[in-house]
Amino acid sequence: MTLSTTAAAMDAEIRLVARFHTLIIWRAAVSISLLVFQVIYTISGLYTASPAYILLTANLLPTLLEPLCSPRVHKSSPVLPYLRKRYHYSSLRFMTLEITFLAANLLLLIWQLFGNYTDTWLSKLPAMLLLSSLLWHFIAPSILFRHIQKKMGC
Repeated sequence: MTLSTTAAAMDAEIRLVARFHTLIIWRAAVSISLLVFQVIYTISGLYTASPAYILLTANLLPTLLEPLCSPRVHKSSPVLPYLRKRYHYSSLRFMTLEITFLAANLLLLIWQLFGNYTDTWLSKLPAMLLLSSLLWHFIAPSILFRHIQKKMGC
């Protein structure tokens, strides 16, 4: 393997780990946001179960998907095994989190489109969460990639 090939493989692996870690951070942030939304909706007298269902989806779906996705995961030999270990990366976890990200955002979209509430500022919360999720998904991996590279001294 040449030096440029090794560097390219290392960059690819760092990008993969950065995307994975971005999904983990996304799930934690969405879970906290949905809990806050549920409290706000309850205090405001708008009794909706949508945040609770999306919260359950974001946190239980990866576990439910693992047996289904396990045979379809292509395991690769790590170029940077210590990086994968540090960020708890596995191809299976990455695949299940990607599917969960899509499912949760689809549910957020459905909640926004078909939510049953009056025209208040609360009606904008699902859209704001969906927008922030999508922005996070597209912007954060490159930031985290640079952060990991900096920590590794690359």
